[in-house]
Amino acid sequence: ESIAQKEDSLAASRREAQDLSSALKADMASLHNLRRQLVGGDDQADEALIAGADRIRLEALAAVRDLLR
Repeated sequence: ESIAQKEDSLAASRREAQDLSSALKADMASLHNLRRQLVGGDDQADEALIAGADRIRLEALAAVRDLLR
């Protein structure tokens, strides 16, 4: 392999490395944006909130049912 071919191969490798670096930076920026959108908390707190809302819903349905009788 000639020196010119090796230089061309090296230049192509550098371009590929730059492209991969750019893609990685874009992916990291996307991950950062997604991370900022995450909501902290745990399942127990969510389940308690849902259970409370369900109780209120059932109470409201019962009240409507009582009014319709």
